[in-house]
Amino acid sequence: MKRILILDTETLDLPDNINLSEEELSNIGVKDNNDVPLAYQLSYLFDNGQKRFFADCIGKPILPISIASSEITHVTNKDIEELTLKEDGSYLKLTENKEFKDLVNLVETVNNEEIYLVGHNVKYDIEIMRREGLDLSKCKAIDTLQLARYLDKESEAHRLTYLLYAKEDVLNATRVPLATASAGTVLSQVATRAHRLLRSTLGGVRGLYCLFCDDLLSQLVFLTGQSGQ
Repeated sequence: MKRILILDTETLDLPDNINLSEEELSNIGVKDNNDVPLAYQLSYLFDNGQKRFFADCIGKPILPISIASSEITHVTNKDIEELTLKEDGSYLKLTENKEFKDLVNLVETVNNEEIYLVGHNVKYDIEIMRREGLDLSKCKAIDTLQLARYLDKESEAHRLTYLLYAKEDVLNATRVPLATASAGTVLSQVATRAHRLLRSTLGGVRGLYCLFCDDLLSQLVFLTGQSGQ
């Protein structure tokens, strides 16, 4: 049975920008800068072949969100504090979300090698999830950023938000407010075009992966080389 996980994360900063002292690392409970948790938001679609799980969860980051990150996401530290403040005065962590725990349980119930992991610059999301305690390194990774670069070599950019707005005519997308646009929406549109192009030019080649749009969410299809499959 094929299992599909479409994943997108938002982080407080880039990993290369984290350079904490030993004391600062000790205060947050890690020993190395390469292990500092960076995620404060996670969106995912998990399809186990029988049921589809979609969730979007958020948690107060372990360090303040950088200005560079806020410039991209338009999410500030004040926003996060308001969204993650609990009744007892403490803050909700990303890993404390039921939706995050549900994903961990879904992944751990199967062999990771059976999961097709889809993401935009998916290696980044794999690393970010590792820092949160979720190992996705053995999943079969499909990177829609690479697909977008292959399909649109002349494009000025291949970011998800850029594709959502600038490639609407090409991707036959339905415009939605940026604040409510899920990663799955854009990923499905990019990869649908990838499927059409690859199948028309390389039809029958075993090992290609694609996404079919399904009401703005998607399920991954492994092309076996047989028409219609």
